[in-house]
Amino acid sequence: MSNIAEKIANSNKTGVEAIKGIANVSFDSIGQWAALNLQTARAAIESNVETFNSLMDVRDLEGLKALQKPVADAALEQSMTYYRRAYEIYTESSNAIVQIVESQINETRSDVSTTIDKLWEQRPAFVDGATEGAKSLMTMVKSMFGQWQQLAAPAVKSVEKMIEPAVKLLPAKV
Repeated sequence: MSNIAEKIANSNKTGVEAIKGIANVSFDSIGQWAALNLQTARAAIESNVETFNSLMDVRDLEGLKALQKPVADAALEQSMTYYRRAYEIYTESSNAIVQIVESQINETRSDVSTTIDKLWEQRPAFVDGATEGAKSLMTMVKSMFGQWQQLAAPAVKSVEKMIEPAVKLLPAKV
């Protein structure tokens, strides 16, 4: 039985490691978001200063009209750059979390199946009558872990579908 206790302890340890990995991915993506926001704010301030200086040099209506398109193009390019990078950060962090969750599910599923198989092999003679119960339990556990794994992928696909229209509006990288 100490072997089973060790397996449970190891399983708990890997669970904690998985949570730690997810937390690290989350904090890394938060840091990337913060850096992106700071870079965007700096770029916006610099662009506004340039625009203000250009406006100060305008002397007539034609000069104002000539300034309008370059300013709008620069603002649009800044926006597109921001949204492209934001999408990249989202995609990278989502993929990393899905990999961690899938890995944890596969490892746990394997450990549970192995433990149940070993327990079944070591069963006392009076347990033979409970064969069907153990088989259904094992099937239920495998099904449960399969469902958990299936739940992780659609969640990511659902979010991707929600932002897909916005991504389609983005021009191709220059």
